[in-house]
Amino acid sequence: MESKTFKILSIDGGGIKGLYSASILASLELKTGKSITDHFDMICGTSTGGLIAIGLANGMSAKSLVDLYMTKGSLIFPTSDNRFVRSFQNSYKSLKQIFFSNKHSVKPLKRILEDLFEDKTMNDANNLLCIPSFNLTNGQPKVFKKSGSQTEHFVDNTIKLVDIALATSAAPSYYPIHEHNNFLYTDGGVWANNPSLCGLLEAIDLLCW
Repeated sequence: MESKTFKILSIDGGGIKGLYSASILASLELKTGKSITDHFDMICGTSTGGLIAIGLANGMSAKSLVDLYMTKGSLIFPTSDNRFVRSFQNSYKSLKQIFFSNKHSVKPLKRILEDLFEDKTMNDANNLLCIPSFNLTNGQPKVFKKSGSQTEHFVDNTIKLVDIALATSAAPSYYPIHEHNNFLYTDGGVWANNPSLCGLLEAIDLLCW
């Protein structure tokens, strides 16, 4: 039998620094003339990397994701261009983050995600996906995934992409905990900021190695 390499793209978390990851992928698309998704069987992503992974698997080009970070980044992470105002903002948000609530509102991010993905679910993704999060309700890691090895504990195909994106990017003290189906989720970076092993283990299970 002819062997075929199973290719996995893994994208780390890191907030607005996802612009760096998206830019590298956009450069690869420009050089090859093909979509990134044409080169990989599975895409794994945590936090901001999860947003990129979901976007790519939903048919977005890496260049469009770069444009998204450039045009919408200031809405997701609001910061003034004025140095003195920015200094005051940072001080206020730091105190708010420590003593009161989350540093940022999730509303702008949620609106952007709803505009991008609407009511699409994991089943609509064009690639296999592994998106880490953490279930605070039962205290266990959670990997939202589209794969060929769904079990009764990992049937994620009907979950909306917006919910998965919010669950993986709910960074503690930066964004509020995301609630879905009576479970509370926080950022996947608390246990798998680099999701490469999640993808590897899923591939081993999927391919029965």
